[in-house]
Amino acid sequence: PTPEPTATPQSGGWQTLLSDDFGGDLTAWQREGAPTWGATTCRTQTDSPVLWPAADGPGAATACSDDYPNNLESWLIFGPFDLSDATAATAEFSYWLRSELDYDFFEWLASSDATHFYGMQHSGNSNGWVQNSLDLSAVPGLGDLRGEKNVWFALVFESDNSITDAGVFVDRVLLRKYVGGTPPARSSAHTAVPAVPVQRALPR
Repeated sequence: PTPEPTATPQSGGWQTLLSDDFGGDLTAWQREGAPTWGATTCRTQTDSPVLWPAADGPGAATACSDDYPNNLESWLIFGPFDLSDATAATAEFSYWLRSELDYDFFEWLASSDATHFYGMQHSGNSNGWVQNSLDLSAVPGLGDLRGEKNVWFALVFESDNSITDAGVFVDRVLLRKYVGGTPPARSSAHTAVPAVPVQRALPR
């Protein structure tokens, strides 16, 4: 019998779009809010600083001695980056959270238009540092961003008009995409957190 032709496997690999442990400046990021995200050496995991959402700008507070302020909406945005050739893409980061449960939220979001962002949010207590990720091929409320030429990733912290706490600290953001071939199985190294889907528009 004539052998059936078989496809030649394509080789592929991960490409890093952003790797930031916040040991340098924040010029790669767009920051919105007053106050907004800034570096602090409080509650670090390593020798590098971490970010806190009220550490810089008008009305800035001091992490670990002050709570985050009321009525805060602080944005940290990276992009655009290109996923048009991606077969997989993820945003990975670690965070420590303590906020008013169900009222003050930390959010990790993605967008294809730099205005309407979709993703997940968490409030309350993370019980220490946790590793987390957003699968950019299956963003809640937005869907698959593979094939998109322009994509944005954002970290947001928002508070209501009463009751504050220590807030969120963020470290080690890694954005990467897999190009060519079939991506490997997703890692199970990330901590499950009690997050729920959210949609948010960037204030203009």
